[in-house]
Amino acid sequence: MHQLLLVPLWVFLLPVAGFWLALGKPEPLEPGAEQALDEAVQLLRDEALLTPARDWEALRRAAHQRLARAPSMSQLDEELASLVQALGDPHTSYQPPEQARRLMSAKGAAANAGPRPEPVPIRVAQEGRWPVLILDAFGALDTERSRAAALAIRAATVAAMARSPCGLMLDLRKNQGGNMYPMLMGVAPLLEPSPQQALLGFRSRRGPDQPVTLEDVSALLGQRWPHEQGLDYRPYTGRVAVLIGPMTASSGEMVAVAAQGRSRWRSFGKATAGYTTGNIVAPLSNGGLLALTTSRVLTRSGVPIQGSLQPDVPGEEQAPVAASRWLAQGCDKD
Repeated sequence: MHQLLLVPLWVFLLPVAGFWLALGKPEPLEPGAEQALDEAVQLLRDEALLTPARDWEALRRAAHQRLARAPSMSQLDEELASLVQALGDPHTSYQPPEQARRLMSAKGAAANAGPRPEPVPIRVAQEGRWPVLILDAFGALDTERSRAAALAIRAATVAAMARSPCGLMLDLRKNQGGNMYPMLMGVAPLLEPSPQQALLGFRSRRGPDQPVTLEDVSALLGQRWPHEQGLDYRPYTGRVAVLIGPMTASSGEMVAVAAQGRSRWRSFGKATAGYTTGNIVAPLSNGGLLALTTSRVLTRSGVPIQGSLQPDVPGEEQAPVAASRWLAQGCDKD
């Protein structure tokens, strides 16, 4: 279970800006760092889901030659970014060392963030009589921050369930992705899976399909859930309206995939961004990370997802209005 879905725009674009700013102060090339080029080429050639016709050996040699002419850590970053660009997959990205440290280490994040706390990826709003769980992007990959995020999402979810037992909304319209595991663990009370039941799955170029269960997610977050946290709950029997749109991407889309086919769930809004593939996160010798698309995403019943997710109820009217009407129909019927 090394699948991690990274944000295709938000996590990717921010480090690019910082990277170009760093080019004015090149650091000397660290011993052994150039091996990252060989590692990246091997992964892009042998593991990527998309395999365009590229002469990877020629690209590797050319990158080494350019780096030899201008040996610096910033030049290495530039060469790695160029190799990723040659793949032509917008869901594959390269994260330079500084950004990689922020993603992988809670201590590294604190050192860069100063006194500001890590943002909580869940907000709660109200749409008429319905609580709205607004689940935002969450990019950290370390266990400490991931577990804290999952607990925050779980607490808000359980509270909303108790406040409105016949229906609520889950708003994914601005969730551009990140680490999907805290998101799935947080909203699990709404999904009602058994520990061994698949929430979704992955299909790579090689090997059998890989289901993702709640037990898998729990192990990745570093502990069993959630009784010792005081977050017990009864199975939710109300309706869940999922709001999606063009900014719903990557891990935000995965939460919507986990909801597909459930009888009490319905999605509203517009088609999603279409980053419905799975990534591995591979550390490189220079300290950077390669977030590489290696698999297609499957529904919990094993059906492959291709491109954007379409809402159950597309409409000209605003999604919350249509969702409110559907929730009210369920509550009034009950």
